[in-house]
Amino acid sequence: MKIALVEDNGLHQAQIRQEIQNYFDELNEVCELHVFDNGSDMLDHYYSVGGYDLLLLDIQLPGMDGISVARQVRQKDDKVLIAFITSMTAYAVQGYSVYAMDYILKPINRISFRSTLDRARELFRQRTEHYISVTTGDGMFKVDISQIYYIETERHAVRLYYTKGSFHINDTLKSIEEKLKNAPFCRCNNCYLVNLAHVEQVKKDVVIVAGHELAFSRLRYKPFMEALTNYMGGTRR
Repeated sequence: MKIALVEDNGLHQAQIRQEIQNYFDELNEVCELHVFDNGSDMLDHYYSVGGYDLLLLDIQLPGMDGISVARQVRQKDDKVLIAFITSMTAYAVQGYSVYAMDYILKPINRISFRSTLDRARELFRQRTEHYISVTTGDGMFKVDISQIYYIETERHAVRLYYTKGSFHINDTLKSIEEKLKNAPFCRCNNCYLVNLAHVEQVKKDVVIVAGHELAFSRLRYKPFMEALTNYMGGTRR
């Protein structure tokens, strides 16, 4: 789980950082924590690190306040979880506009803070079951599995095609296939890994996915058709 903490008060920042580290250490889970003392620096780093799973934002920040920071994030990322840190409950109404999941009141209460982390962790777990993380030339990128059409490998390059276009992946098709083993994907030949949910038509030699004709290989035809039949027959994941 990747978390950004934006807090300008050094004492509060150190306390929250320690609580987060203790929480994930006790769970024996990895947490990648990035700490900032203002919103502008966090926004500058946001996409270079592939975004975050949880933002912990102090509301009363120097320069741009936490609500404004959250609004900028929401313009491009509607998935990230946001929790505000504040000593005043008067900001709660504004928080609804950016779909804040929680408010953490100062001084930080260990039990209530851990309750917030519990909720965030569970929401993150539910969401990541439907996403795959891939590495591109620009960093880490999360893709909604349901939006993937197919993944192609050609001359040692791997390209992912989805509802918003396509992009290169710094990974092997075999590795991506392993990540998607619990999703309805199947190879139609050694070069294409197809999302069965987007199969439009099957012909003798090709399968049509989102308007693209992908060739069958002789050895892959039967297992592909069996997987597609099972998927269409109601055993959809």
